[in-house]
Amino acid sequence: MVQIGFDCRHPTAGEHASPIGEWVANAAGIFLTGVSPESIGVGGRSTIGRTVTVRLGLADHYWEAPVTFCGPWPWDFQLLGLIGFFRWFRACFHAADNELEAMALSD
Repeated sequence: MVQIGFDCRHPTAGEHASPIGEWVANAAGIFLTGVSPESIGVGGRSTIGRTVTVRLGLADHYWEAPVTFCGPWPWDFQLLGLIGFFRWFRACFHAADNELEAMALSD
């Protein structure tokens, strides 16, 4: 399993997959060839996304979820979505310390 760390923020993506930069797919060896592109809006901008289901992990908790890999991705952070992350964890944000505390939920 490839481990990649990056800064994340909570999106207003509703029930959509977690949108993150296409560079993450490239770094993780996730091939997007043949995946249909779709135009999506992120942060008031349009970008092209390709959604695939991937295996994700945090500490000793693993799950599969759709992730939308987007390019161009002009931001220096990635976004956590409802289906891809918050469906699986109870989260507490400590903004003053730039920290996220997450506790895995049972299925």
